[in-house]
Amino acid sequence: MLFIANYWNDGQQKMVKIFSNCDQVELFLNGKSLDIQKPDNDVYSKNLNHPPFTFNPTTYQPGTLTAVGYIQGKKVITQSQSTHGDAYKIILKADLSGKELMAGKNDVIFVYAYITDKNGTIVPNAANLLKFSVEGAGSIIGATEINAEAGIAPILIKAGEMQGKIKITASSAGLIRNEFLLLSK
Repeated sequence: MLFIANYWNDGQQKMVKIFSNCDQVELFLNGKSLDIQKPDNDVYSKNLNHPPFTFNPTTYQPGTLTAVGYIQGKKVITQSQSTHGDAYKIILKADLSGKELMAGKNDVIFVYAYITDKNGTIVPNAANLLKFSVEGAGSIIGATEINAEAGIAPILIKAGEMQGKIKITASSAGLIRNEFLLLSK
């Protein structure tokens, strides 16, 4: 497991915190290695099973942070985080949690609208008002207009009594809208 807990979009915030269960983590900025280190060993982390890794790059440079996790010297995982551009489009994703949406069972799932730049990177400071609509064999529970927080707006979708297609649409002024198709069984 490896997670970069930093958006890498603020020149004032140069510390990069990485959470991992690896022995060592190497951090790259735009392809150049910044450092390789072991987990933190301070008063805040010495009793944790998997302490975080804290990196302090000397300068901020927009681009891509890449973390590489090593266990016993072998590369086992990689994760990247890029500086975002301007808000451009909406991407919809359903959280099915590995299960099918079932009709006639009061089944409900979350659908998330992500505000992203042209490259699909989430824009964490986006707070756009998103408007949602549903057609077909389902409905929205709750509000149909939601302001994004940290570039994300969730809605609840309930499967109808009859199985079928559920088309979810999300739009916002100035952004490319998105449609997502679900199937309830």
